[in-house]
Amino acid sequence: MTLLGAVLAGGQSRRFGSDKALAAWKNHSLIDHVIGTLRPHVDTILICGREWNEEITAPDIPEPGRGPLGGLNAAMAYATCHGLDRVLSVPCDVPTLPDSLLRRLKACDEPTYLQEHPVIGIWPSALAATLDRHLAGNIRGSMREWTGLIAADSARLLEGEQLPNINRTTDLMALGSHG
Repeated sequence: MTLLGAVLAGGQSRRFGSDKALAAWKNHSLIDHVIGTLRPHVDTILICGREWNEEITAPDIPEPGRGPLGGLNAAMAYATCHGLDRVLSVPCDVPTLPDSLLRRLKACDEPTYLQEHPVIGIWPSALAATLDRHLAGNIRGSMREWTGLIAADSARLLEGEQLPNINRTTDLMALGSHG
């Protein structure tokens, strides 16, 4: 099975105050940390919602401002067009994704996402048309609404481990003291 790694990076970073994908942590941008962690686990990487260096990119579908589902929809469309079987989605603002978590997600046969972070999940590309139709009739669909629609499995794959989600500059400063 071929796997597309989708880095969802089209957000507006309102709470952060500037483009958080570009925020530096350990001498690299948050998005570069996520790309580096994801790369060994997938066949292809796609950056959704922005242009990024030499990476393959795609704009959110149907348009920017649709939240993570717009990025996931772009990834699903890309996977379908390029013959990739599944999409592993991750946000650009969780720079400490454990390899063990990514391996466990890859092993899931059904659509599966993290309860604590529904943007982190594994999705069969066969669901691309369903997601596209869902967004066409929904002004701003949520990840939880989408997962309910397709009856995806909600999983606690971290077992006591917390993933830092960088939404504010204080989140990044707190991560700095631990990283």
